[in-house]
Amino acid sequence: FKVTLVEALPGILAMFKKEIAQHVETHLSSQGVELKLNAMVKEAEPDKVHLKNKDGTVETLDYGMLLWVGGVCMRPFTQKVAEGIGKEAGQTDRRGLLVDGAMRVRGTPLGEVFALGD
Repeated sequence: FKVTLVEALPGILAMFKKEIAQHVETHLSSQGVELKLNAMVKEAEPDKVHLKNKDGTVETLDYGMLLWVGGVCMRPFTQKVAEGIGKEAGQTDRRGLLVDGAMRVRGTPLGEVFALGD
């Protein structure tokens, strides 16, 4: 299988220090992840996605599974989950759910609730 990460900006994780973002880019590349930077998803079809590159060219990628994630704020569902868990239980981040190193959601019964995202 092949994994391609598409990012409209010139690099990933722009909200972090450049060193961190570069480290993650290098790690992903070393794991075989193709990074398509300066490219925006313009359209998704059942088996292909169309990208518009910064230079205006359009590129089409075939896929078997598409996972499309966008935005830098909590979705309403995620916000309700965080509010339900509560700040006193450890959910204090305004951007998303806080997890531990095993992706277990803080403030929930150990090993019962997991979250993955950026």
